[in-house]
Amino acid sequence: MPSAFDVLASDHEQVKQLLSQFEAAPAASGVNDSLLEARKKMAETLVIEESKHEAVEEMYFWPAVREHVPNGDALADQAISQEQEGK
Repeated sequence: MPSAFDVLASDHEQVKQLLSQFEAAPAASGVNDSLLEARKKMAETLVIEESKHEAVEEMYFWPAVREHVPNGDALADQAISQEQEGK
């Protein structure tokens, strides 16, 4: 079974790839309905994968940072605040 850190690393890569694909897709103006639907599906997938990633971080990563990293509480609080702002 992979560790939470392995899962997070894999999620980071998957989300980065999805974001690259989304950014490379044609913009809304001047495209047909099927391209718009594909872009919508990419956006939905990106949101789902990012949500799963954030849940793993909240459950495993940030508690470990708090426990094992010097000044981990402040680091985790700052990161979680940024994540909440992004949501």
